[in-house]
Amino acid sequence: MRVLKGYATTSDVDVVGDIVRPEGVMFNKMPLPLLGGHDHKLPIGTVVSAKADSKGVMITAHLIPKGESRTADDWAAAAKYGAAQAFSIGFRSAGATANKHGGKTYDTALVHEVSLVVVPANSACVAKYVETPDATPAAVKPAPVKPQATKPSPKATEATKAVRIPLILISGHEAPETLRGIEEHNQRALAHNKRHGL
Repeated sequence: MRVLKGYATTSDVDVVGDIVRPEGVMFNKMPLPLLGGHDHKLPIGTVVSAKADSKGVMITAHLIPKGESRTADDWAAAAKYGAAQAFSIGFRSAGATANKHGGKTYDTALVHEVSLVVVPANSACVAKYVETPDATPAAVKPAPVKPQATKPSPKATEATKAVRIPLILISGHEAPETLRGIEEHNQRALAHNKRHGL
């Protein structure tokens, strides 16, 4: 991941004499667009966090991943090798007062974009370029394979447990219904025993 960190603005006097009060800085939304040179046609990433301190407003921005945008790749290379190493803010203010430096002091500023620039108005807004390992999905550990007991087929079960089925002898005193049942049993028993060589 390609990351930029630094002050988007500070309380220092810039080259035109302007001052932006850090305590009055507000961000329109998060994440905020990160542009190349204040050009709205050149989005190169997003500002993902901003925190004000006594010096200014520190931000963290993520550049578009490598290979996804030629524009972002060009600006990333410029940042990496020091050709573009500063932030600048695009903002609106409800009002400003003239100051002794020949510029204006902005007590409030609603920031709608931050840009990576080559020549900043405020030289204290240095953008530091760092590369961090991309987040990758954790290796999925395969679940142990448990041998599953397979239910034997009826034929296999029958063959494994095959026992000789005895024939029922007829005594001569059975009722006709019983005789028919005995005859059917004996036929099945003979077929079973023959099938299993019993």
